[in-house]
Amino acid sequence: MIQKLWNTCKKCGCEKPEDTEKLCEQCKANRRQFWNDLTKVGMSSL
Repeated sequence: MIQKLWNTCKKCGCEKPEDTEKLCEQCKANRRQFWNDLTKVGMSSL
């Protein structure tokens, strides 16, 4: 029997299906965008 466990996102607190990461898809996407922006800023200052 497959059972989905629900947990809350560690960042925004929304409920999401349990998986290996503790962030929901939106927070993961925001985090990815944040790191992409940081890399662009870092590269442009070289």
